[in-house]
Amino acid sequence: MTQTPRYSFTFLVKVLLLGFTLSAVLPTVVVLYINHNQTDNRIKANTALSRSLNQERINRQKVINRFIYRECIEAEVRDTVIVDQNLAILNILRRVPNQTPALTHLIRTLEDGILALEPPGEQDCTPPAAATP
Repeated sequence: MTQTPRYSFTFLVKVLLLGFTLSAVLPTVVVLYINHNQTDNRIKANTALSRSLNQERINRQKVINRFIYRECIEAEVRDTVIVDQNLAILNILRRVPNQTPALTHLIRTLEDGILALEPPGEQDCTPPAAATP
């Protein structure tokens, strides 16, 4: 007769628990590792996207700043031309010997127009910052 090995009850329980542990823990570890890699990839992609979007925003802001500065300069040139023309007209009108109330009103209107275009304390156009918006 052959003898069949007899295993103790505790040995069988240990083997079953080890099998259950491996079947539950191993897939969990694999899933955690995969999720970790996916999270790292997302973080890297989001960081690159954030840098790209930030650079685009800075570039757009530079374009806007240059446009605003150019518009300011053009407006100042127009104002200067109009003011110089009005000053020339004022100099001629002030030399008129017999000034009527209508002429005085015209002179005051031209002076008000000059003050409206070039008010005292008006700030000059400032060029945009070179590096940052």
